[in-house]
Amino acid sequence: MQNNKFTGFFPIFLGLLSLFFMGCDLISSGGGNTAVDDYGLSSSINISEKGRLSAFDSEILQSYDDLQELADDIDSMAVSFATQIIQSDSFPYNYYYGYGWDVMAVDDVMETTDNSGSDSEAPSGSYETNNQVSGVEEVDILQSNGNYSFLASGGEVLSFSYQGELIDRLTLFEDSTISGLLLFENKLLAIKQTTYGYWLCDCIGAGYEENNPVTELVLLNIGAQGQLSIAGSKSLKGSYMSARMANGQVYLTSSQDFSIYDLIYTISDQLNNYPDLTLEQQRERALELLETEVPKWRNQMISALFSDENNLDVQAIQNTIKMFDLADGAEAQDVIPFSSSYNSFLNLYSFNISSGFADLTRQGSFSTANSWNSTMYSDGEYVVIANEGWTMSDTSWEENVFLTVYLNQSGQINPVALGKVQGHTLNQFSMDIYQDKLRIATSQWGRWGWNGSDWGEESQSESFVSILDIQSPGSVMNTIGFLDNLGLGETLFAVRFMKEKGFMVTFLQVDPFYTLDLSVPSNPRKVGELVIPGFSRYLQPISDDYILGIGQDNGLQVALFDISSMAAPVQLQKYVYSDSSYSNAEYDHHAFRYVASEEILIIPQYAWGYDGDNKFGFSVLEISPTLGIEERGFISYPDSPYSESWINSPRSMLIEDTVITMMHNKIQGHDITDLSYQWDIDL
Repeated sequence: MQNNKFTGFFPIFLGLLSLFFMGCDLISSGGGNTAVDDYGLSSSINISEKGRLSAFDSEILQSYDDLQELADDIDSMAVSFATQIIQSDSFPYNYYYGYGWDVMAVDDVMETTDNSGSDSEAPSGSYETNNQVSGVEEVDILQSNGNYSFLASGGEVLSFSYQGELIDRLTLFEDSTISGLLLFENKLLAIKQTTYGYWLCDCIGAGYEENNPVTELVLLNIGAQGQLSIAGSKSLKGSYMSARMANGQVYLTSSQDFSIYDLIYTISDQLNNYPDLTLEQQRERALELLETEVPKWRNQMISALFSDENNLDVQAIQNTIKMFDLADGAEAQDVIPFSSSYNSFLNLYSFNISSGFADLTRQGSFSTANSWNSTMYSDGEYVVIANEGWTMSDTSWEENVFLTVYLNQSGQINPVALGKVQGHTLNQFSMDIYQDKLRIATSQWGRWGWNGSDWGEESQSESFVSILDIQSPGSVMNTIGFLDNLGLGETLFAVRFMKEKGFMVTFLQVDPFYTLDLSVPSNPRKVGELVIPGFSRYLQPISDDYILGIGQDNGLQVALFDISSMAAPVQLQKYVYSDSSYSNAEYDHHAFRYVASEEILIIPQYAWGYDGDNKFGFSVLEISPTLGIEERGFISYPDSPYSESWINSPRSMLIEDTVITMMHNKIQGHDITDLSYQWDIDL
């Protein structure tokens, strides 16, 4: 949670941000994108009449009917939050802080280009993205159809063949980096995330620098010979976070950040006109100022979130889930906690890549915490967004994950269910849907406090698995199964669900590898526990009976587990590199390439020698349940200096008999049998 002692905490160079937002006159009236003076909303409010927000129940799924209903909730949130701060020890503020508003217009540019694609048969190998869910594509810097591969490098997209021919390179963005690509048939979607949005004080030039977050999309056609051409582009509100694609349907999330503290600093700044007031008089005056300042701030926020080119997007308002209280049975003044709640707005965009952006829709929700912490999961039919937050009970703050479930209904994505579980998620692998049940693994930090004489641990850290019934549309999902007491006092490092099975790794000094029986959703059980040195950060099933783990044990390790007996899992073997080595595949599953047909694992590896003998490249391991793990060889890369053409994350593929690897500013091809050199491409 954020400390509420803010005085002096924020640098003064961030300036008087509120002056930028005074006098916002954006307007709207009627349906669609239309306009009305000052939104037709009141220029003042009676703070004594502001009530609480909706409870966390099915009502918030109905979304907002109109602008006034949204404005009322923003007013309630702002008044509740501001009142707490004004009445706290941290008021008045003398420093300023805030984020910029995203009012970027959404433009559509389409042009006719070659749409022929390639009808040739795809070669053998392993070149698809390593996705969490089969059939649900994830954004990655590398996409391939086997015949041609497409790599995002800086602001460029390159196409090349598995024979080492560089076919095309197309610059999409100058001086910026493409976040990733999605490939569907003969269409390639490039996604670019702008930098974090903010307003900066240019104290020397006595001006301000504006940086509005926006997600840029560029749709490319793939020609018959792998050549690339632009088919269209789109600008979306917010900074890109994550995306999935199933059968050409794209689900993309972005974040817009706003600051409730801008409102507080504006009021605090106005109090400088009354230097003789006591602290109590300052607080009384500040509460009076809320009546006029809240509407100004509210209109600025509406402008940032829902307007384009001075027009209000009424449909976006009606597609926004309502704000809700974070308090459970607490008094009104405790509704909004001091943690960074209601500082973010989450956009969920949906469109079919085949139709360009013609069918693009937008759903929105006010996150319960900074939405950079949001986790996305999709099985192609459902999309689940998990936001972390703290709720206030009668006695303490509780760590929770708030779940919003969306359903694709004939191309239209709609919110259908809510859920809340205790703790926080690890990553996207913390969630899974199986037979209409949502399984989620979470952890809760240990609690420390003062017991009257000593400072000590009140409760240990702990991990859980919760199972929720997802088939309860328009309601809060019931938790039908719950498993606790996992990894007491330890940290959750890896999670993987496999149909009726689950696997978790926690770590403190040794690695408990847990096997979970999830066959009866109402009664999830821990059936096995393997305590071994080291830990795994990522788990990759390679069959129904075996799973690979990559992590650390005084150096990079790859471990092979036999899970044929869930009650007695066995670590068949592990391969440990030098004590100074690591791999991107520990954190980035797209860098993990297991080829089942060849029983080989290709992973990037970095190692630093004490004598300066550093090692960069890819390790190729033979993985066999009967023969164990053995290194076939190593593909070396030079320690290249950074350049404009740079591969952000190392990647690998196997196409026909060629191992293709990408690192730094080079692509290489090697023979699968003996890893002998075949070709390279300098970027």
